[in-house]
Amino acid sequence: MLQALLAARFKMALHHETKILPVYAMTVGKNGPRLREVETAGEVRFRSGHLSGPFSMPDLAAALSARLDFPVVDMTDLKGFYDLTLDWTPDAGRSASGDGDGGTTGDKTGASIFVAMQEQLGLKLQAQKGPVDILVVDRAEKTPAEN
Repeated sequence: MLQALLAARFKMALHHETKILPVYAMTVGKNGPRLREVETAGEVRFRSGHLSGPFSMPDLAAALSARLDFPVVDMTDLKGFYDLTLDWTPDAGRSASGDGDGGTTGDKTGASIFVAMQEQLGLKLQAQKGPVDILVVDRAEKTPAEN
């Protein structure tokens, strides 16, 4: 709906492209997932350093994408909803490469999201390159059209 409004008001033309860009692949850790399956979706809670509630794996990947510097791609093959709680220290132990091997930081701030994912959920975030859908603006006028 927003794209239609922008197209009408600013004569904006858009198209989607797929590019190979840096992503985090969310996979099951070597010891398996530590998740409790539930029947349906419910209330989820987000705040800095905390996610909780029933999530599908694609929803968890989307929530993590909003908090990390690269998109998260669900590669777990886990279906359904899982009641989970994830606590981490924002930006703790985050490496420039995003490899997640940093563990905890030396200033006792706590586990990075990469370590917390593995320890609390049995899931891994690994930096790699993968296909990402991007939106490309082909044309837009500076002055909006009349209502």
